[in-house]
Amino acid sequence: MYLRLVITRRDQESSRTLGVFQPAYELLNGGTLPRAEHEHLADVIAWFERYLPRPSRSRIEPGTIFWFRSDSSRFLRKIWDLAAILTQNGFHVELRKTARPGYIRCEDAFQVAATPFRDSRFG
Repeated sequence: MYLRLVITRRDQESSRTLGVFQPAYELLNGGTLPRAEHEHLADVIAWFERYLPRPSRSRIEPGTIFWFRSDSSRFLRKIWDLAAILTQNGFHVELRKTARPGYIRCEDAFQVAATPFRDSRFG
């Protein structure tokens, strides 16, 4: 099983729902958060940057979506911290689950990057 947190806003290029990292970075760089909340968000993002492997951009095709493996409990616990901050700032966050993330483009012990199947309901 694979899990992904998304917001209800869609990416303009792919028309797919956005994951939580893009709006989190936008919130972090937007300059509107109170100092303590900004520091908390910066800490959560820094944790992911430190511990979550980042595949080479050359292996990621346009439209690729990242999914956490359901047994990646350390990352799944932390992603809820990010979701809580987004929710407190007016974003609606939803959990998506699938056994069929799409065509796997790259993977590691914690996540997969996949191009969704044409019949995917996760768009």
